[in-house]
Amino acid sequence: MSVRVVGLLLFSFVLLTMCSGKKENTSHKPLTESQLKYGVGPVTDVELHPVDAKLADAGRRLFQANCSKCHMLDRPLLGPPLRGVANQRTPEFIMNMILNPQEMVMRHPDLQKYHDKYHIYMTTQGIDRSSARAILEYLRSVAPSDSLK
Repeated sequence: MSVRVVGLLLFSFVLLTMCSGKKENTSHKPLTESQLKYGVGPVTDVELHPVDAKLADAGRRLFQANCSKCHMLDRPLLGPPLRGVANQRTPEFIMNMILNPQEMVMRHPDLQKYHDKYHIYMTTQGIDRSSARAILEYLRSVAPSDSLK
C-alpha cells in the first residue's frame, strides 16, 4: 500500500472515531414553545429601541462581509432573501440563527423547510454576540416600515 493510501485510511479512521462519540442527540427532541419562537442558542432576551443608525451601519458592513455571499435582501441567492426577516421573526430568533445556525437548522421545523428548499446549511461565521446584534439592527433598518419591531 502506498503512503498516500495509508494516510487516507488513517485520516478516515480518526474522522469516524471523532464523529461517533456518544454525544446526546438533541436533534430528535421536540422544541419547546419558547425555542420555536426565540430559537435555539445563547440569546434569550433582546431589548429593542428605535433603530440605532450607527449600529445599523456597522451591521450593514458585517452583513456585506459575512452574509451577502449567500443572502440578498430582496431575492434568493444561496439562502432566502432577508429584507423582511425582522418583521417575521423575533430578535432573539434572528440572533440565535446568526450565532447557532447549524443547530437551529437541524432542530427548528421552519428552518428545516428552508433547508429542503435551498439544499444548503448556513455555516457558522464566527460572529460574536455584539456583531450579531449589529446585523440584527441592520436587518431592522431595512425591514418594511409597516411593522418594525
